[in-house]
Amino acid sequence: MTVMSIKPRGGEAESGDDPRVLDWVKKTGKKKLVMAGLWTEVCLSMPVVSALADDYEVYIVTDASGGGSDEGHERGVQRMVQAGARPLSTIAYVSELQRDRSRPTADEIAKLFAEHGGSFGQGLRSEWQLLRLKEGTR
Repeated sequence: MTVMSIKPRGGEAESGDDPRVLDWVKKTGKKKLVMAGLWTEVCLSMPVVSALADDYEVYIVTDASGGGSDEGHERGVQRMVQAGARPLSTIAYVSELQRDRSRPTADEIAKLFAEHGGSFGQGLRSEWQLLRLKEGTR
């Protein structure tokens, strides 16, 4: 049974059971989906596995999702990967969208990474300090 064939039952545990979500996804005409969810093993796994069964190419942002436990998160990610999902991190996804520093969003993305990018952000701040780069010149 796949998301696209499930009839809404009210109180859906899966976004793919909501006809508004299904209609919106279908209307985009896109076959690639990038997904994250509150609970990896439920809110993310269920619609991902269903979308894969409906021939969507699905990318899962694993560090933007969390499980009820570390074990639950890891098993949820494994399940989706086994079904064909492609895992990536937030930094990898945003970097693929940004592509290079010549785009107008480069400064904002750099600030985002510096503030929320963990060790990657620390590396950016260190580089800026070493190069004596000032705000707006990065």
